Amino acid sequence: MIVFEHLIKKKGKRLVLNHISFKIKKGECALLLGPNGSGKTTILRTAAGLLKPDKGKVFIGGFNASEEENTLKIREMIGYLAHESMLYPELTVEENLLFSGMMYLLTEDYTKRKMDYLLETLRLSHRKHDKVKSLSRGMKQKISIARVLLHEPEILLLDEPLTGLDKNSVKVFKSILLKEKRKGKTILLASHKPEELEDVADTFIYLHTGRIVSVERKA
Repeated sequence: MIVFEHLIKKKGKRLVLNHISFKIKKGECALLLGPNGSGKTTILRTAAGLLKPDKGKVFIGGFNASEEENTLKIREMIGYLAHESMLYPELTVEENLLFSGMMYLLTEDYTKRKMDYLLETLRLSHRKHDKVKSLSRGMKQKISIARVLLHEPEILLLDEPLTGLDKNSVKVFKSILLKEKRKGKTILLASHKPEELEDVADTFIYLHTGRIVSVERKA
């Protein structure tokens, strides 16, 4: 579902990604590990189509991400969680999620049903009509997670998804990930707390200064 072939990305003269190659199959959860500056976020942003590689190829669901005619197909297939919440602070939680559903051409009825389910799962139903700017960092993160899951993407790209979450919220999030895996969803995520996600991930990709140091898969 995700294939990186000899990917090179530069920032000025610095190599941010240095010949990155790996594959993630359907239903697999892969965890990117490494210190700040190792290339984790750049990999996720490239997979999401927000960055173009200087060399190499990226295939998402079999589609070449470098070809413009595939942009819309790939966008529909992925759910991308960035460092930033990508939410509108002056809108309510409900308004944010309805707008996101509209962007993916979902019906209002479907969006409302899916939104109510996600908010209940994330224990945020009571904040549905509150403006996002009034929420804590952890609550905003949970709304961002709901936004990513709203259109049932086949591929989840999650950058530091545990940011701001308390222990109970981490447990809820992990149960969501396991449920998505059982549905056959493919997951690529980066985290500074790998110990929290060891029982969810199947593959561990270790990075250092833009290179893959090792790839470990569970037996």
